[in-house]
Amino acid sequence: MYINVLWTQDEALKRFFSKQSKYPRFKKRHQVKSCCYTLDKRRGAKIFKPNDLPKLGKVKVVWSFQEIPVTPNSATVSCNSSGQWFISLQCDYIDVINPPETDKAIGLDFGLTPFIADSNGNRVKPRKFYFKYLRKLKSAQRDLSRKVKGSSNRAKNRIGVARIHQRIASKRGNFLHDLSTSIVRENQVTAIEDLNVRGIMANGKLARAVGDCDWSELRCQLTYKAQWYGRQLMTIGRFERSIGICPDCGSIGEKLLVNVREWECKECHAHHDRDSAAAKVILQKALTCLSACRQDRSGRQDTVRRTGIKACGLADKPEACLV
Repeated sequence: MYINVLWTQDEALKRFFSKQSKYPRFKKRHQVKSCCYTLDKRRGAKIFKPNDLPKLGKVKVVWSFQEIPVTPNSATVSCNSSGQWFISLQCDYIDVINPPETDKAIGLDFGLTPFIADSNGNRVKPRKFYFKYLRKLKSAQRDLSRKVKGSSNRAKNRIGVARIHQRIASKRGNFLHDLSTSIVRENQVTAIEDLNVRGIMANGKLARAVGDCDWSELRCQLTYKAQWYGRQLMTIGRFERSIGICPDCGSIGEKLLVNVREWECKECHAHHDRDSAAAKVILQKALTCLSACRQDRSGRQDTVRRTGIKACGLADKPEACLV
C-alpha cells in the first residue's frame, strides 16, 4: 500500500514540474474515498479468484469481467458520492481486438432534434435522460435545501440526490457505449465534426439540452474504440462548413437558419434534409482528405493545415497518421 502512495506522489510531482497540474495536496477525508492495495504475486501459478481478493478477503461484488487471464498487480477500492463502491484491477495484459475489415464508411452529424443523423439516412432520437428525472431531481434538491447543515438528515438527502445523478449518468453512459460500439464495428471509416461544445454550453438556452446529449463523451468513446478495432476516425475542422452544401452537385448555398430543417438546391433542384445532407458532406470531405493522404504520404501535415481534417486510428496505417 505504501508503494502505491509513493508512486502516486511521484506522478503528481512529475505533473506539477511539467506544468500539467497544481502542487499535490493531501486527500481530504470527506471528499476522496479511495485506496490502493498491492496484490501479492508470490502465490505462484495459482488461478486468480475474483471472489477472493488478496488482502481484502471474500468480497460480494458484481463483476463486469470475471475471466481475468493474469494475476492483477494492484486493486483500487473507491467510493463515489452516491455510496457505491468499486474495485478497479490493474493487470499487465494486452487484448488486441481484430475484427474483420470492411469497406463501409459513414458520416455523422451531431444535433439536438436528431441526436445523430448519418450519411445513410438513419437518425437516432435523443433519449433525454436528464429531462426524464428532472421532476424527481427538483423534489430531492428542494428537500435537501431545507435540511440543517451538518445534520444526519441532510447527509441522507445528499446521498439521495447523488443517486439520482448517478442513475442518469449510468443510463446515458450505457446508451452511448452501445451506440459507439455499433458504429465502430460496422464501419471502417467514421467521419465526425469538431464541435465547440464549451462555446455551445455557454448559451443558457441550449446548455441543458447539450449537456444531456454529451457529445464530448461520444467523441471520446469513438476515438479510443477506433484504435481498439483498427478503424479510422476522421475529424472535420471546426470552421469547415457542412450545412447548406449540396452533397450531389457540391454547390454552396446560403446559410440556413436553425428552424429550417429541409431545403432545396438551386443548382440541381434536389431536395435535402438538413442533417442527412450535412452528414454526407462531412463524409465526402473526410474521404477526399483520406485519398489525398494515401496518394501523397509526404504532404500529410500540409493536407491537415489546408483542410483542417484530422484522423485517429492505427499508427502503422498511412491514412491514420494525421494526429
